Amino acid sequence: MARASEPTGVCFSSGTPQSHDKCARWVWFVLHFRAQSRTPPDTVLQLTNAPYQMPSHAETRHLSYSAVQMYELVADVESYPKFLPWTAAARVRKVTPQDNDTEVMEADLVISFKVFRERFGSRVTLNRAQHHIATEYLDGPFQHMLSNWAFRDLAEGGCEVKFDVDFAFRNKLLQSAAELFFFEAMKRIVRAFEARADELYGNG
Repeated sequence: MARASEPTGVCFSSGTPQSHDKCARWVWFVLHFRAQSRTPPDTVLQLTNAPYQMPSHAETRHLSYSAVQMYELVADVESYPKFLPWTAAARVRKVTPQDNDTEVMEADLVISFKVFRERFGSRVTLNRAQHHIATEYLDGPFQHMLSNWAFRDLAEGGCEVKFDVDFAFRNKLLQSAAELFFFEAMKRIVRAFEARADELYGNG
């Protein structure tokens, strides 16, 4: 594979120098992240059966905090740079109340890893009554991205947290490369939210 410092022709057979450079930075990020990951390669590759299948990930956790507490933690997008890995900045564009008692937030996240830096725009539907948060892609390098958080109080105390996400890059090479680090990255993100809950609400 060509080095990230040699972007021409690596990701696009045609395109502007800016698109070549952006793609090269993505490949650089994937390679450096994968090199630092301690997860065995075959553990990650089990996620896909085809070269460009959309990666997906789902987790369920039982935590000692209430559904409302966990909902408010995840809904606080502007605080993400304080605790989420690779999140350099967050900005809420606007929040619009809906007729069904939900709110729709449009927000930007800036992802940074050494020389790599990229902005992602998303639309977040906040349903406080149902303790549910759904995020869909607005703009950035993806073709598709959806994630869901659902929180449910448990009779024995604490709450159940369900999280799922899937995505696809516009570029096939980036899609294939991203599958190599996707599973480990999602695990780190979920752990970061758990650690943030411990910091805000105590260790139970």
